[in-house]
Amino acid sequence: MTRRWLFALVFLAVLATSWTVARIGMADAWVETQPATALVWWPSHPQALLATATEAAEVPQRSAEAVALARAALARTPLAGTAHRVIARSAEIVGDEPTALVHYQIAARRAPRDRAAHAWLINHAALRGDYDQALFHVDQLLRIAPGLRTELQPVLGSMISLAEARTPLLRLMGETMPPWRSAFLHWWSQQPESAPGLAFIFGPLRSAPHPLTQTERGFWIDRLLHEGRIGQAHFLWIEALPDERRKTIGNIIDGGFERPPDNAGFGWRFLPVAGANIHQEATPGVGGVQALVIDFHDRRVPFAHVQQRLALPAGRYVLSGRTRLDGLRNERGLLWQLRCDDGPVIGESERFQGNSRWRDFELAFERPRESCNGQTLTLRLDARIAPERMIGGRIWFDDLRIASVTH
Repeated sequence: MTRRWLFALVFLAVLATSWTVARIGMADAWVETQPATALVWWPSHPQALLATATEAAEVPQRSAEAVALARAALARTPLAGTAHRVIARSAEIVGDEPTALVHYQIAARRAPRDRAAHAWLINHAALRGDYDQALFHVDQLLRIAPGLRTELQPVLGSMISLAEARTPLLRLMGETMPPWRSAFLHWWSQQPESAPGLAFIFGPLRSAPHPLTQTERGFWIDRLLHEGRIGQAHFLWIEALPDERRKTIGNIIDGGFERPPDNAGFGWRFLPVAGANIHQEATPGVGGVQALVIDFHDRRVPFAHVQQRLALPAGRYVLSGRTRLDGLRNERGLLWQLRCDDGPVIGESERFQGNSRWRDFELAFERPRESCNGQTLTLRLDARIAPERMIGGRIWFDDLRIASVTH
């Protein structure tokens, strides 16, 4: 073979390769917007085949075409789960449920992120009472697409009212602790219709292999508090405390401010507020290791941001504690206020202003027998109008107690 012929053959090979590359490139360019055009350029383009098949599967008259295109795609990419979903959808459209089931199951295995396959299988299993399978696919969807919580949480919520569905739901949440569990429990605890079923879902999870976290238990407790079920909420709060904390439980939890705030249940809640800094700090004179300290930055602050829920039985009590003031500047001062959850104020301490070394204070009050099922203790600014909210300086508190008066 002469050199001229060799060059000619090489040129033709390069030209053929270039043309092939160009056709594939044109097909790639059109596949997203016009898959039919992409197939003109490259008839076996897998993505274009699937896109065209997906469109055809929605039309009963094009069912055979959709299946043929999907099988052509499978010939090129045998593990393409999406192609099985197209075959399943075509079968579903024409009423061939057994074929649809087989191919949706294959699609879910080979394309585990395919939402349509999981959604169909959820509905198919739930309608037949196979809640284990339905929950398997709900779990898969929530793991791959957490943004679907809004659509899928009501599905889970509807299962709580069905004993045959609730059992596998509790098993799934308690034995595997899926990543969506806390978000679902929070959502469920806030639903108006959930009150009768709170114990059905939260109760068994208390002793599950993966028991309720402190945060999850807090969802339950907060809902019970909202419903006025103070005794039950208080029991659940105490039950979750470590043994060493339970030994020192009083009418006030952690009156020495030795632990970080719980910000839930019956522990201290330190709420963020502009113009003040609430924290705990060691200083000479404290009863334990540290005390509560609040720094005010000479701004107007509608302060009521240190709180604790209480569960006092009816009776007479004395709130006592110790305080230290470092240049606390406000027209009316801070005070501790006790209020029943249903409205009435049942006690207010002295107003704290100015300067002092550590000193004691007391407040006598009575929890009435009627209309005071739960109470809240709040450190608040005694301001009536906006100018009275201007406050600066520092105040400390330690050794808060509420003792029953028996005589």
